[in-house]
Amino acid sequence: MNVIQMQNITKEYKIGQIRLKALNKVNLEIKKGEFVSIMGPSGSGKSTLLNVIGCLDKSSEGSYALDGNNVDSMTDNQLSEIRNQFLGFVFQNFNLLNEMNAIRNVEIPLIYRGITGKKRREMSEQALIKVGLKDRMKHLPTQLSGGQQQRVAIARAIVGNPSVLLADEPTGALDSTTGSHIMELFSELNESLNITIVQVTHEESIAEYGKRIIRLIDGEINRIDFNHKSEAKND
Repeated sequence: MNVIQMQNITKEYKIGQIRLKALNKVNLEIKKGEFVSIMGPSGSGKSTLLNVIGCLDKSSEGSYALDGNNVDSMTDNQLSEIRNQFLGFVFQNFNLLNEMNAIRNVEIPLIYRGITGKKRREMSEQALIKVGLKDRMKHLPTQLSGGQQQRVAIARAIVGNPSVLLADEPTGALDSTTGSHIMELFSELNESLNITIVQVTHEESIAEYGKRIIRLIDGEINRIDFNHKSEAKND
């Protein structure tokens, strides 16, 4: 089953009298449980593609279905609900609230779902245990290392059991060793939860954790590589 189905996705931006085509007729299918990496040079359209997948931006042309929902004609409120119900986001700079401890940071998307306090706490604790932070639940972000902060961000992204986890340069603010640990965690979550993961990265070593590597150039898919190293590791 395709959780992401894109046909002829085009995205244009108007800058003065100039029209910039960030994406040009992109066709993409991603199945449930896949781990896909998107790569490309600066200006290739990879971040724009991730924003469209994440319903943070709309395409100018083409059609996009997310988990069977046609998002092209949705209102902003409907898109917000889709993001909350079906998607989890992990960013390069963690985006944690410094005045809240780990549990309270993880609870945030559940508040918008209207889940009661006790249930939120239980779900958040379980998410933090899954990412290996059982003993850091009451720590503030400033009391955590960069890798631990990113694990809190991942727990926040998976706490609502999303269909798709989207990661934008998830290791960009981390050293190489910590980055490798985060990617191993992604692989574990992909396998154990069967969660679909789509990440944007400029690092080949990070991209190789994906089972497919989609390479963009000038807003178009240049080629798709099947990563046999990842397949062998997961087998």
